[in-house]
Amino acid sequence: MAQGTISDDFISLHMYSVYRALTEVVGEENAWKVVWRTGEIAFEEIAKRTGLDKKERDPKKVVRTMGQFFEQSGYIERLEGSIVDGGKGFQIDLINTNPAIRGVGVQLKAENCVPHRWGTVSIRAALADRCGLLMSERPKKVESIGPGSTRTHWSLEPKKS
Repeated sequence: MAQGTISDDFISLHMYSVYRALTEVVGEENAWKVVWRTGEIAFEEIAKRTGLDKKERDPKKVVRTMGQFFEQSGYIERLEGSIVDGGKGFQIDLINTNPAIRGVGVQLKAENCVPHRWGTVSIRAALADRCGLLMSERPKKVESIGPGSTRTHWSLEPKKS
């Protein structure tokens, strides 16, 4: 491996360790608060780095900008988002293809620890900040849709003033 390159296994090991320790030390409820706050902070930085217009209100454009950042950074091969009318309100479906960190979320969930969800927490913060939309705290459904790909379904509702 080239000097300066960090393996996915190394990052996965440390992400597992951090999120497990976070849950153990502060408890699940407070750990979730930290997870959501990391998304807000990350979104602030991503918005600066991508030049995401402060006036952008189109959720599709916001999600695509975030997805492109994750793809270009090497975090994920592809992130696609679609916003659909689920009959009882809107939902956002996120398709993640070949994320660099694999298996960590499954392991953390099996141990009742908060998962990392780097992309999701940043997208959640972006939709709230730019579009006034609140994404649910937990997915409505998670499904495997092929090797290395998952689709998560999240509720979306207008942010209350």
